[in-house]
Amino acid sequence: LTGELAEARLRPRVVVLGPEESRTFPARPDSSPMFAYVMEGKVKLIFADGETVSMDAGDVMHLSLPEHMTWINPAKKGAQILCITVTRKYPQIAAKGEFE
Repeated sequence: LTGELAEARLRPRVVVLGPEESRTFPARPDSSPMFAYVMEGKVKLIFADGETVSMDAGDVMHLSLPEHMTWINPAKKGAQILCITVTRKYPQIAAKGEFE
């Protein structure tokens, strides 16, 4: 790998939401880009401006958390979301995740 890919650093996390559980993530103006993949279940994302996105297992989204956001599992079974964060240009995230 050459160029920027030679120095790429990624931080994987699995966010687990129990049945009908929700979690609000605080605003992070220094937030890095993130890839979110719903491995199991469903998740509804509510952004600060009120926009809502519903995702099912197999759906993916590329996003960041510059403003607060709420994730809701509307189902009666658990949901698992794989989140992969880019840390190369965001060293503050290398030591701790956005979802910790």
